[in-house]
Amino acid sequence: MRRRVPHIVRLAALGCLSLWSALPSLGQFGDFGDSRDVVRVTVYPARNTVEPGGNLRIAIIIDHQPKWHTHTNDPIVPPELGDPEDYIKTAINVQTPAGSPLLAHPELIKWPQPHMTMVNFLSEPVEYGVFSQRAIAYLPVVVRRDAKPGAASLTVKATYQACDDKVCLAPVRDQSFVITINIVAPGQAPPEADIDQAIFADFPEHVFAGLDRGPEPDDASASTAYSIGYVIGGIIGAVVGIVGVFVLVKILRR
Repeated sequence: MRRRVPHIVRLAALGCLSLWSALPSLGQFGDFGDSRDVVRVTVYPARNTVEPGGNLRIAIIIDHQPKWHTHTNDPIVPPELGDPEDYIKTAINVQTPAGSPLLAHPELIKWPQPHMTMVNFLSEPVEYGVFSQRAIAYLPVVVRRDAKPGAASLTVKATYQACDDKVCLAPVRDQSFVITINIVAPGQAPPEADIDQAIFADFPEHVFAGLDRGPEPDDASASTAYSIGYVIGGIIGAVVGIVGVFVLVKILRR
């Protein structure tokens, strides 16, 4: 809805009394008085430990109670269902702190395929594409090559609205999930073969190709310091040697 009450929300208000009695059975999902009562969102990283320059796969899992669905990320609203602006599309936004070593790419999210269902919001039943049952969106993230070991975090925000075939619940906007990742030295992260394929089998691996991971670690300063140390060490060694020879000559002359 944009600056006015959606017709679907008005319908939802009319159906509140009939829906209210059903909500207590949905306690395992929530008791919030909005779409969280019938939809559960889980943000699941494939790994919690990654290396500089590595890939991080994140699944945004949307579980729906039976007979409920959410609008897709790009809902195609038939004319029979009224104004498309009344429909709250599913959206995922990502925030990272300034200077974060994690580079998220929400523009490359792979969304689940819509499921066609019959709805009757306004008039005769009409077919409409939705997300339902378990729907998984995949977010690709890469780690900068020059990342330092330590913890790094990002925040995933999900917006969605749940409906059945007749009414919609109040939408959830920017539900936040903070994910903390541990960055370790090269060679210390667990192998990618350990990733849960039951969740990530459909992740589009090709999206990682060509993504900017920042510059290589700057080793120039370390090399310079090593070279200076090597030269100074050589000079000190030479001075000690000269002093030693001088002392030895004096001893031999006694």
